[in-house]
Amino acid sequence: MNWVVLSLVLVAAAEMEFYPAAGGKVSFRGRTMRGANGSVCFDWPGSELFFFAFATEVSAAMADGANEYDLLHDAYVAGKVVTDVAVPVYSLWRSVRPTLVRLALRKRTEANVGALGAACLRGVFADGPLIAAPELNGRLFGACWVCALNAKRVHRRLFNLRLRRRGQRHLPFLPRDGKQRQGVGAAPRRAVRRCVLFVVWLNKQAASSVIAYSGRGVVRNYGDKNATSATPMPALYKRLLASSDTPLPPATRAPDAVFVNLGTNDYSTEPHPPTDVFERGRPPPRALTDSGYADLLNFVAARYAAVPHAKAPRIFAACGPVLGTFCGSVRKVCGQHGGCAFIDMTFGFECPRDCGCDGHPNVAAQKKMADAAFGVVWPLLGGM
Repeated sequence: MNWVVLSLVLVAAAEMEFYPAAGGKVSFRGRTMRGANGSVCFDWPGSELFFFAFATEVSAAMADGANEYDLLHDAYVAGKVVTDVAVPVYSLWRSVRPTLVRLALRKRTEANVGALGAACLRGVFADGPLIAAPELNGRLFGACWVCALNAKRVHRRLFNLRLRRRGQRHLPFLPRDGKQRQGVGAAPRRAVRRCVLFVVWLNKQAASSVIAYSGRGVVRNYGDKNATSATPMPALYKRLLASSDTPLPPATRAPDAVFVNLGTNDYSTEPHPPTDVFERGRPPPRALTDSGYADLLNFVAARYAAVPHAKAPRIFAACGPVLGTFCGSVRKVCGQHGGCAFIDMTFGFECPRDCGCDGHPNVAAQKKMADAAFGVVWPLLGGM
């Protein structure tokens, strides 16, 4: 006699929880603006949203269209997300069992690409807890040595901090009362979270943000029929978002370094701006443009000098590689500005050897640019 045994297993799907973008669980890199109903909006290229999740399914609710994003799983690019105005939710993560993962969306497209202007994250849906991923400066804190030596158990430590209040089973290893213990369990909670992130980010990636807009120059934009333009890059830099007239608010913290690479768009087409206007802007009363290269450096320095107890960032002014005709002006202005270091990226740029999309530097040329920058940056910032 043949027997057929049927086994019926009922699996209850975990309830999806909604985490508003402005609720503190999602971190952002780059300039952002609060939108309606707890959303967070952004448009600059390189803008990034990121968080930790312990879940089997995670999705992002966005109001956006025609923008492209890199989807990162634990710092590795896992795919690309292309937004559509008609699609409100995008899948970020699926797994068979709850897994600890750092998820991120990094904007690839420029500020003028989005069909709705600025992109807005409404929030995140997940069937497990989300934990904000604060920025790190790449240094080990005292208590983190314990976690680093016990990296295999770090994930358990992390979620002991959050699971109990969600009614889930308390994981072992961290004392239930939260008190310090000798040996393995000695790290205080705040340090535990930092060291978890340090273990995940062993490559000590630096936090960075990008303010870029194709075709904009210091005083003249690409292809303008005039020698100066109404809204060159310094005017956009002073906005919170490129697609909004909202002015940039006072800085709350200062970066270690600011890199400026402008000037190619000023001189790649004619008529060229006068050299004195490029360097210093127009004298009062100013017309068309209100900022030259020196004014931009002064604005950047003053912005971060106003941050209490902050060290003034080192400013790096680069020139090249596509054009080098204006490098003398950049070197001159940088040399007259305290705290500025000049980076010469003119290595004999030639097409097709160094050209990629639309005559811009290809990967090989960008490596040459990085080599030129490294020789200047490392002696000044390498010990940070």
